[in-house]
Amino acid sequence: MPSNHQTLDLRLFLSCCRYYETGSIRPRAIGGSKPRVATAEVVNRISQYKRECPSIFAWEIRDRLLAEGVCSNDNIPSVSTLYPFIVSDK
Repeated sequence: MPSNHQTLDLRLFLSCCRYYETGSIRPRAIGGSKPRVATAEVVNRISQYKRECPSIFAWEIRDRLLAEGVCSNDNIPSVSTLYPFIVSDK
């Protein structure tokens, strides 16, 4: 059984990972949450980014969508949601 110290270390590590991925330490809703779908605006931006840089990664697209205010941390599509748009837009 892990000690209290190990449990705290793990919780801190997971919080840091969540902050790195989302910019927030708030957990996302579990179950019953609306799926994060790519809107027409997001799809158009992905196409634009792919034209500018055909080898762009999904995490880079997420970063740009957040930085340019197209999406917020609450509605940013996941990498797995973005992937089909990246692959089909070659």
